[in-house]
Order: sequence, then C-alpha cells, then structure tokens
Amino acid sequence: MPFGNSPIKEAAAPSALYEGFLTYLNGWDSLVDGVPQPKVKFHGITHITGGGIPSKFFGDFLKPRELSAKLTNLWAPPRVMRKFAEWRNVSGKEPYEIWHGGQEALVIVNETDAKLILLLAPHWGISARQAGLITNARKPTLTVKSKFDDSTLVWE
Repeated sequence: MPFGNSPIKEAAAPSALYEGFLTYLNGWDSLVDGVPQPKVKFHGITHITGGGIPSKFFGDFLKPRELSAKLTNLWAPPRVMRKFAEWRNVSGKEPYEIWHGGQEALVIVNETDAKLILLLAPHWGISARQAGLITNARKPTLTVKSKFDDSTLVWE
C-alpha cells in the first residue's frame, strides 16, 4: 500500500481548529469596556478526545448536574477509525470509550443559539450539526446512536 493512502497518513491528518470560531461566539474578540460581548450563551464546551463522549461529556459534565443526553445525529467516524475498530475487533460501546468516534467537539447551547451556530459555522470553515438533545433526568443517562454499527448505546 503506498504511503499516500496508508492508515498512518489518515490517522495523522490534522483536526479542525475551533479557536477562532469559539472566540468569536464567546465575544472575546469584541470587548466593550473590557467585557466580552457573546453572540451565544454556552452552557458547556467539550473537546472530544479518546473516550471523551462517555467520560468527559457525560461523566464529567452532564452526570454531576443530573442531566442526560440523547445523541442521535453524531458524525460518522473517519474511515481509518472504522478500520482500527475492525483490526482491533472492538464493537459496541468500546469504540466510543477509546476514541472520539468522529466528534472533535461538543457544545451545549439552547435551541436558538444552536441555530445561530449552524448558520455561522460554514463561514468559519467548520462543519457543524445538532448532535442531539440534553434533558433533565431522575437518573442521568447518555444514549448514543452508534455510527460504527448503528446500535443504540447507553451509559448510566
């Protein structure tokens, strides 16, 4: 296999940079008397790395606040990540517990702000979508519609 098409090259591809877009949305670039003028109100921003959805997004952020999430519209994992899952024979929850699963960041905003983010993201060269919904729950759970195998995964 030529190096140009190898899994090593695919795995080493740079990720998107969100700094400029998040700076703009938070109003950090438009201070009035030293005070940011936010375009949206963020309730949370999670940088998704390996295992980040169940551990950082749910375990560290949502669960302590007794919130649940239903993520039914995630990005598909990159082709190389699907190949790694096949080579390592991992399935079910495990791919999301060891990799980002195609998500690089998840932000928590209200529905109106979500629409604004989706409208503005392409102008910053960023692909964005609404991944799901956050709800109050008596028993916090994370439900993910897997893009690895189309199963429904649940963490409590």
